[in-house]
Amino acid sequence: DLESLAQELQIANHVVFTGFRSDVVALYQELDVVALASLNEGTPLTLIEAMNQGRAVVATEVGGIVDILGQRQGSLNGVTIWEHGVTAPSKDAQTFATALRYLLERPEVRREMGQRGRTFVRAKLSRERLLGDITRLYQELVDPPFHPIHSEVATTYTNQPEL
Repeated sequence: DLESLAQELQIANHVVFTGFRSDVVALYQELDVVALASLNEGTPLTLIEAMNQGRAVVATEVGGIVDILGQRQGSLNGVTIWEHGVTAPSKDAQTFATALRYLLERPEVRREMGQRGRTFVRAKLSRERLLGDITRLYQELVDPPFHPIHSEVATTYTNQPEL
């Protein structure tokens, strides 16, 4: 349907439908901006991958998208500017286009957002961080840290006379 629409809109010469790609990470290096115009999004893995490759992102403000974009920096013409990219309201194509234009016209802003995004993803969303968190959780479940209040409660109940 999208290929037919591209033909109908006479933009087929400017659009590439790649199909499934196993080398998607390498493709990010060729992109200036990564755009995601979702109507609904949980954890936006495409944006996380893009940020990990140092790319600024443009997205709609749905689901978990704003959770990965860092601190809000301000807004301009309906576009919200974040540490790692910019957003537009859902179903607002005009503002989404404005958001794209904002980044495309500002290569230095794109570069800075991309660097901050990469730092964020590698510090907060890396595989190593996740494995470390899970390991610590299991260690606490097996050998919980000493909590004085738990000790008091245990002493209170164990010192009660039997009924």
